[in-house]
Amino acid sequence: FLEELDARQFARVHRGTIVNLERVREVQPWYSGDFVLVMQSGAKLRLSRTYNNVLRWFGMRSADIESPGADGAAPTQDRAAGHDPG
Repeated sequence: FLEELDARQFARVHRGTIVNLERVREVQPWYSGDFVLVMQSGAKLRLSRTYNNVLRWFGMRSADIESPGADGAAPTQDRAAGHDPG
């Protein structure tokens, strides 16, 4: 099925999940190299580390993104994008 979609717009982010990358509002780091994609609708989808090459679409690399803090909270979008807000 994925082969029938435009690879510049759609990507597999988990074994059973394909997303329209243009509908992703935010990327948040999660544990063990995984990420959470926050969609424009507010839905949250897991981006498995197996498919983290999708981050390149957003101009990001997994090595540039901080893991969640000790309190378990994901960094803000600015921190996730590698920007220092302060």
